[in-house]
Amino acid sequence: SLGKLFSEPKSLKSFRESAEFSSNKFLNALKKTKLKSSLLGVAIAMVIGASVQPFNVWLTKKRTGKEGFVGVEGEKPDTSMKFKAKKSAAALGFLAFAYATIVDNIFKTPFKKQLGQLVNRLQFNGLIPSMAQFKAVYGFTVASRLLAARGDNELRESATKDFLGFTNWLILGDFVQKAVASMSNKNLTNYDPKIHGKGFLNKIFNLRVKVKSHDEILFEELKKHNMPKEMLTTVGGKMLDAKELIKKFYDKLPNLKSRIRGKNIAQFSGYLYSALVLGIFIPKLNIAITKHFQKKKEEQQNINNKIFNSTGNGNFKIFYKNTA
Repeated sequence: SLGKLFSEPKSLKSFRESAEFSSNKFLNALKKTKLKSSLLGVAIAMVIGASVQPFNVWLTKKRTGKEGFVGVEGEKPDTSMKFKAKKSAAALGFLAFAYATIVDNIFKTPFKKQLGQLVNRLQFNGLIPSMAQFKAVYGFTVASRLLAARGDNELRESATKDFLGFTNWLILGDFVQKAVASMSNKNLTNYDPKIHGKGFLNKIFNLRVKVKSHDEILFEELKKHNMPKEMLTTVGGKMLDAKELIKKFYDKLPNLKSRIRGKNIAQFSGYLYSALVLGIFIPKLNIAITKHFQKKKEEQQNINNKIFNSTGNGNFKIFYKNTA
């Protein structure tokens, strides 16, 4: 479709009339269309993500008849203004946290520049969504989950699970991948000490340092060895895709083989770390925390019941001295 657009008479005319590349009407219109479609696509994903938890709450109530958090037996929804303010603050806080992970340093970067970065980073640059897009959609999904919380236990569980989930999947998982990549092969990331700062910590924790993709590694190696054009195309002259080229040159270019293998190991390490933390550690942590608070609540309730019973029998002072 894009090829047809470039060959349209109006498009060709705009190229002939443009004195400079940046002033080309066709390209500028294409940029605006890409930006609008990208933002619309991310916005639709945000709306879908934000609607999941409210729908879950409605479905649970319809199927079980329970309005409160099902994680605690007999808990009823808290409809007080204090709790509504608490969960609203938690949702806004999480959105601010997600925003801060998408743009550059929010305390040093001018706000207007931050908005520009946000818009640019939410655009689609390929078939797979970018990390910034994941963060934006996940941030809205979590904020909605916090707003849909029905009590302190659910709010605490959601905040704990989703904060740790966000950081371990979208931040720490990436750090693990960069650490493994940096230790296995220094050419697996775009790290440059002049741009990102010197030291191992900058290699790992500087958000602008990225692990290179399979395609980037492939074309760097092909360029380095100055591979002739006929080796990169089919008999009919069609360019081979990246997967076909990797398969063709995997054993012929020694650096390509070692770098692709290192990239795969680093990527798997990041996924494994996130899977273990999200699938095992966080659920167990949440269960333990809820049980702890529930036990403390039951103990306090038992104490209150004993005080009430003792007061009724006229033995309150004696009971108070013993428990104190």
